[in-house]
Amino acid sequence: MECQGDPKVSRARPSTAQADPVVDRKFEFLVAELKRFEIAIAGVQETKWFGADVWSSSGFTMLHSGRQLPPAGTPAFRNEGVGIVLNPEMTDAWRRGGKSWTAVGSRIVVARLKLADAGDWVPSQRWRRRSDLFLSVINCYAPTSKASLPTKNKFYADMQTTLDGVPRDDIQIVLGDFNARVGVQPASGDKWSDVRGRYGLGQCNAAGERLLMWCATNQLSIMNTWY
Repeated sequence: MECQGDPKVSRARPSTAQADPVVDRKFEFLVAELKRFEIAIAGVQETKWFGADVWSSSGFTMLHSGRQLPPAGTPAFRNEGVGIVLNPEMTDAWRRGGKSWTAVGSRIVVARLKLADAGDWVPSQRWRRRSDLFLSVINCYAPTSKASLPTKNKFYADMQTTLDGVPRDDIQIVLGDFNARVGVQPASGDKWSDVRGRYGLGQCNAAGERLLMWCATNQLSIMNTWY
């Protein structure tokens, strides 16, 4: 959609170096909902906001990655946009990890959180951690089935590069809207038995087949099909 002259589109977002990140009313509403459901980490997609920014509200933090804002006088097209939202506890973990995050593009954002220090006791166990414990979170928004093949290929190439850049010792979580249906695990003979469970929905489509293959290659499981 062409949005030239729309002040909400044309308004420049602040850089992460600024002391007071912008607070948007939509973000405040999202924070209220995350509080209500006690969600610590959330991935949001299709924000249609511009810029790579850090937003904060009520102790929550959003690490947002969107399209670059076009120059003044140039038509602006709202699309894509992804963010990782952290509650106050996870915000502290992100800060302890050195505020590490990367805006890969308007479809991918990644953040690294430090969950525990070396030497901390492991709950219910009688030993201390030998090294720091980190969590890396990738959030993404995949192209739809109507997108061109080069667009889809670029998305998965960027996802692979992003995942390859995550330290191997980190806990790894991939969130997102993959615009895919992976189907249901059959009673027997499923070649994707390590990837999908028995609680998926619908019939697997071409996008779902590609997602299953990508997950299998990277030893990932699609967790919302297991419960």
